[in-house]
Amino acid sequence: MKKESLLRFLFILIGASLVILITVFDRQMSPHPALVIYYLIPVSLVTWFSGPVAGLCLALLSVWGWFNNGMFHIRSLFHYELFFYLHVTFRILFLLAAVYVMNRLKKSLKKEKELSERKTYFVARVSHELNNPLTIIRGSLEFVLNGLAGGINPQ
Repeated sequence: MKKESLLRFLFILIGASLVILITVFDRQMSPHPALVIYYLIPVSLVTWFSGPVAGLCLALLSVWGWFNNGMFHIRSLFHYELFFYLHVTFRILFLLAAVYVMNRLKKSLKKEKELSERKTYFVARVSHELNNPLTIIRGSLEFVLNGLAGGINPQ
């Protein structure tokens, strides 16, 4: 359990470092928002390996970093200030949707694995339970057909 907690913390640390690195590169690049999609990578990884709460926090950190960059040079690209804030809102919604989808995907995969294990157990159990009576019946029929149990009455 301790190892799992350490791995979760490590993924959070790596994800936060990636967000900070992307934010720094984003600030150094042109005002064209080309690095926007790259924020999705650490958010998705942290959501998958550390849970939805950590993914949500990293998504908010990503938007906050981009927002701070936007205050310097991206904000001037929008004719109206309202459009800049709408853009920030859509980024928040996009990353929150990504966190939700990754969380649902992980839960679905876990449920699928559990159902697959149940199916495998059920098939093995049914096969075993059907095999035992069939073996007994087959052995009895061999005795009768080989004449070891006496003669066969035509009726």
